Amino acid sequence: GVHSLITDTHVTPANVHDSGPYLDRLDRMRTRFGFEIGAVGLDAGYFTPHICKGLVERNIYGVIGYRRPNHKDGFFYKREYE
Repeated sequence: GVHSLITDTHVTPANVHDSGPYLDRLDRMRTRFGFEIGAVGLDAGYFTPHICKGLVERNIYGVIGYRRPNHKDGFFYKREYE
């Protein structure tokens, strides 16, 4: 973190969400480099039950962004348009 080094890259097909291989990549970095990870910061796209459960199992504190609902009262949801 101090030197902003990239420690891992992973290419996936466009139809694979980033959160899918995240825990496997995290484990790979932990074993390959001997990282003792205490906390991770993730954007809202990683706020999934799979990721949350995986972080708890690994005893890693997750700071995950939150996506605020942007619906306003009196307006239609996008899915309601025909």
